[in-house]
Parts: sequence; structure tokens; C-alpha cells
Amino acid sequence: MGIISDRWKNNKYHVGDGIYFPDDTVIPILTGEHGKYYVGKRETLVEAIQRYKEDDEDEDWADFYYTGNTNHKNYQLKFGGGDQESEGIIILEHDHVLRWIIHFNDSEEFINANFDGNMIIAVAEYYPHKNLFNIPMVHPEEFTCEKSYEL
Repeated sequence: MGIISDRWKNNKYHVGDGIYFPDDTVIPILTGEHGKYYVGKRETLVEAIQRYKEDDEDEDWADFYYTGNTNHKNYQLKFGGGDQESEGIIILEHDHVLRWIIHFNDSEEFINANFDGNMIIAVAEYYPHKNLFNIPMVHPEEFTCEKSYEL
């Protein structure tokens, strides 16, 4: 078992935006123009930590909390937020074994998530921001996000 799995068992996540896997690899999530998300190249956890250090990011692991969970067949989906108000986190397990963790520093807290076939539909919201995510269970790096702002 790797570092990511060990930390997940203790409700900890790495503070960098990304998709974290139990084999200690990470697909970085980057934010582009107008807040559009895109993914980087898969890298090792060691490389990700080094990159965050170069960006003057804190390399620490932080606590997360769940706002909800749901099950479908042998899959468990947990969602919530992190230490900072704007953070969101989604965790997919299969038979209570970690498949992946997605962490966003600026998505807002995930308040709802459900299975829809092989997709996960998740809502991250904190007034006036609302983000709707469509996340493939098998290839989470192919997620999409619709952002809205309510006045």
C-alpha cells in the first residue's frame, strides 16, 4: 500500500489540485483562462510534491471531511471539502478499497454526488458559486465542469 492510501485511511489529502491514485501517482489538475480546468501528464507523487514546492505551495497533507456518501453495487462514493472554504474532494472506492481521490482547491465544497451509470455527477456549491462535474468512474481525468455564478 502506498502513501496516498495510507493518508486516505487517516482522512488526509495532499493539498495540490489533482487526481490521486493508490499506486502513488497523480494527474495534476490545472486551472486555465476563465477558471477552465485541464489535466496535466500523470506523474509520481514525489514529482507532484516537488512541483508544488517549486510553485511555493505547501507540501503538507491536510484533513478532509465528508458532507455525504452514496453506494452503487460494490462502489462507494464519498464527497466533501477540505481545510479551506473553497476546497472540494471526491473519493471513489470499490469494495472499500481506494480507486482515486480528486481534490480541487477552488471548486467549492461538494454538497451532492451520485452515480449515473459509469459516471459520477457531483455538485460543488457555496453561494454564489455552483459547479457541476461529470466524472467518468474509470477515467476520472476526462471529467467536465460547468461553472455558474448566481447574483
